[in-house]
Amino acid sequence: MKFPDLTLALLSALLIFLRSTTADVGNLLQHAYCGSTGTFTANSTYDLNLQTLLTNLTTSATNSSNFGFAKSSFGSIPNEIFGLVLCRGDVNSSFCSFCLSQATQQIQNLCPYYKEATIYYEVCLLRFSNQDFLSTTDNSELQYIKWNNRKVTGSQTLFDSYLNYLMNTTADYAAFNSSKKFGAAQLNLYNAFHETYGLVQCTPDMSSLDCAYCLKNLIGEMPKYFSGKIGGRILGVRCNMRYEQNLFYSGVSLLSLTPPAENAPALALAPAPAPAHQGPELHQKMQGTIILCSNQRLSIGSGQGISELKNEVIILAKLRHKNLVNLLGFCLEENEKMLVYELLPNNSLDKFLSDPQKSEQLDWRKRYQIIEGIARGLLYLHEESQIKIIHRDLKTSNILLDENMLPKISDFGFAKLFVLDKSCTTTSRIVGTNGYIAPECLMSGSVSAKSDIFSYGIIVLEILTGRSITDFHGSGSAPNLISFVWKKWSNGRAVRVIDRRLGDTYPINEVLRCMHIALLCVQTDPSKRPDVASVVLMLSSYSMDLPRPSNPAFFMEGSTTTTTNGGAPTNTSADALREQYHKQNKMRCKELSINNVTITEMDPR
Repeated sequence: MKFPDLTLALLSALLIFLRSTTADVGNLLQHAYCGSTGTFTANSTYDLNLQTLLTNLTTSATNSSNFGFAKSSFGSIPNEIFGLVLCRGDVNSSFCSFCLSQATQQIQNLCPYYKEATIYYEVCLLRFSNQDFLSTTDNSELQYIKWNNRKVTGSQTLFDSYLNYLMNTTADYAAFNSSKKFGAAQLNLYNAFHETYGLVQCTPDMSSLDCAYCLKNLIGEMPKYFSGKIGGRILGVRCNMRYEQNLFYSGVSLLSLTPPAENAPALALAPAPAPAHQGPELHQKMQGTIILCSNQRLSIGSGQGISELKNEVIILAKLRHKNLVNLLGFCLEENEKMLVYELLPNNSLDKFLSDPQKSEQLDWRKRYQIIEGIARGLLYLHEESQIKIIHRDLKTSNILLDENMLPKISDFGFAKLFVLDKSCTTTSRIVGTNGYIAPECLMSGSVSAKSDIFSYGIIVLEILTGRSITDFHGSGSAPNLISFVWKKWSNGRAVRVIDRRLGDTYPINEVLRCMHIALLCVQTDPSKRPDVASVVLMLSSYSMDLPRPSNPAFFMEGSTTTTTNGGAPTNTSADALREQYHKQNKMRCKELSINNVTITEMDPR
C-alpha cells in the first residue's frame, strides 16, 4: 500500500520520537544497587521465577487502577522472590510500561544473577529480593541522594525556609489528599529567587500517616545535603522527593503556593521547655487565637522509641471519644520528636492518689466518675471503634484528668490493633508495667482484651483504697495490692481497705460493688473476667447480680515472694506463679494480630 506523503512524514516523526524516547530513558538511569543476599544460575528455578515476577509486576502496574504501582511475590521457599515497582505519578501508563521494560532489562545487565537488586530511573523504580521487604514501609535503606551544587542568589537561610514550606505542604497533600500518594507543587518566589518546583511520592499502599512519616523523614534530611542549593532529590523504595528551579514533571502543578508572609499568623508550635513528665504547656498560635495544649516529648534515655510515637500517632488518628486523649499534632523532626495533646490541667490520676492534699479533692462522686469513664473509654477501644484496640499499658499514670476530672486514657505506644473477630494473640516479649500486667501476659505472652480488663481492675482497686501498687514490697501479710484487698474481702472486712480520705459520706454499697467488680476483673483465669461491656453494665445496673470472684491472680497468703518496682512478682516466685497459672488457665490463642507496628520490648514506664 502506498502511503500519502503526510502519513509517511508522521510515521518518520513517530520513529524519531521512539528512538529519542529510548535514548532519554537510558540517559535517565539514576542508580542501581546490587544486593548481598547471594546469586543464582541461569535457567534455574530462581531465574525462571524472577522472569515471571518481573513480567507480572509490569503488567499489574500499568493497569490504570493501580496508579503505576505493583508489589508481589512468586515461587516458594527457597526460590521465592519479592518484588515492587513504582512509576512517577505524573507519567501515563504507556511511558510507565516503557520505563519498567527498560528497568527490567537494565537491572539484569547491571546486576547479573544477583538475587537482590534495586534500580532507580527518572520516572520509575524496580526492586526485587529473596528477602521479604514488602511487609515493611521502612525507607531508610537503599536511598539515593543527589543535588545540584549551584547555590541560590540571595539569602540561603530564607530560601531554605521557603523550600521547607514547599516540601512540607506538598508532602501533606500527597499523604492526606491524593489516592496516588503523589504531589507536585509550584512555589511562586519573587525578588532574588526563581520559581521552585517540588514533587513527592509514596507507594500507594501506604497509609496516610505512614506516607507522611516517610516523607517528613526525607524532608528532615534536606538541610544536611541541600542547604542553599537550587535542586536536589532523595530516592527511596517507599517514598521519594525532588525539587528544582525548572519544571521537571509533566502536566500542571497540583498546588500553586506563595510563601506565607513573615508576620502572618501561620501555625507555629513553641518549643517545649521541659521534659514530658513535667506537663509543660505549649501556646499554639493560629489565626489570632491561642489554644492551650500539652506535649509528650521523647527524651534521650527514656526507653521510648520513635516506633512507639509512630504507633501512638497511628492509633490516635483513628479514634475519637470523650474518654480518650485527643491528639492535636505531632513533630518528628530530627532533633524534636513529640506528640501534642489537648491540655489536661489536672495531670494524671496517680498524681492525685499519691498526693495527700490533692487526694482530698477526690470525693466519691469524682472517683466513681473516673471508674466509669475509664470503663467507657475501654468499651470504645474494644468494641465500638472501627478497629479493635488492646491498650496493653493501662495504669493510673496513663489516665489523664481534664478540668472537670473527666478521665481520658492516654499513651498508646504499646497498643495493638486487632481484626474485630479476632480475640487473642501471643507475643514473644512482655510489655507493660509491673503490677498491672495480667498473669497470662507475664507467663505465656498471651494478649487479649481481658488483659486490659485485669489492668482496669488494678486501677479500680487503687482508686478505692487510695493505695498504689508501689506501696507494697512483696513481704508481710499483704505482699501486694490484690492480696491486701482479697484477704479483707474474703473475711468480711472489705470496709477496712477503703481510703480513709473519703470520710464517712460515701455510699457504702456502691463502693463495695465497685470493689466486687474490680475483684472479678483481676481473676487469674481470663475467661472468668467480665468483658468491658459487662463491666459498664454492672456499674450502671444495680439490679444485676454479680458472680462471686474466684481467687485473684498473684494472691499470696504470706511473705513467699518478692517484688520489683510496683508489686509484680520477681523471678524468685515465677515458677510457682507459672505453675499456678497453667493449672487454673487453659486458654490458648488461636488467632494472631495482623498489626506490625507495635513495640514488644520489656520496658516498664
